Amino acid sequence: MIAETRHQMILDILHKQRSASVQELAEQLHISESTIRRDLIVLDRQGKLTKVYGGAVAMNMESSYDSYEPDMDTKEGLYVEEKKRMGQYAASLIRADDFVYIDAGTSTIHLVNAIDGDAKKAVYVTNGLLHTRILARKGCIVY
Repeated sequence: MIAETRHQMILDILHKQRSASVQELAEQLHISESTIRRDLIVLDRQGKLTKVYGGAVAMNMESSYDSYEPDMDTKEGLYVEEKKRMGQYAASLIRADDFVYIDAGTSTIHLVNAIDGDAKKAVYVTNGLLHTRILARKGCIVY
């Protein structure tokens, strides 16, 4: 099979699957993994795909990935009512003899605020400084 034909077949597979391993491509095209690796290097240099460890991904897959993440102040103002309801529900599940890990975040702060009653007797571990302060003020055991 000539290289151009293989290259087009590889691109067709990536267009359908979005990504593929060297082994998958070799099996589908009935050629050696070393040939696939060489083809991926050529296609990557041509800008037709992105070569990754163990395989390749389609170029348009990278452009569809959005790496934007809002800052904490922005996140804090998003979905406030939903976060409060989730926090209240989660707090209602905590019992006095529980050991609870609470991750830092704008959603879990609502859980911490909702802890009351017997839930204050549980033991808490958190990596959130604000969470720690609130739990400590409530008299909780917090690490």
